[in-house]
Amino acid sequence: SCCAFCHGQIPWYCPVNVGRKVDPSGNFIRRYVPELNAMPTKYIHEPWLAPIAIQKASNCVIGQDYPERLCDHIERRKICLERLKEVCQQMKGAKQSPNRIALD
Repeated sequence: SCCAFCHGQIPWYCPVNVGRKVDPSGNFIRRYVPELNAMPTKYIHEPWLAPIAIQKASNCVIGQDYPERLCDHIERRKICLERLKEVCQQMKGAKQSPNRIALD
């Protein structure tokens, strides 16, 4: 629903930032993601940022022992906001003309 967006309230939860907040030392990650067990705390929430030497020393080379990053969360947020703006504009137009909303 874009109702909250149209009223200026956009909750957004970045999994990296939430992870840092609720598990700053990475203990939960280390327990349930054994591939990252030896990753230094500095990189535990974003292992793809670790230099290759640290990845090798941690026995966790990204793309080999652990998947590549799925997406850039900041970039995806920007795309989502743009799409929500478009839908909000369509909804405002639909209030004036109820049969003119485009659904993609």
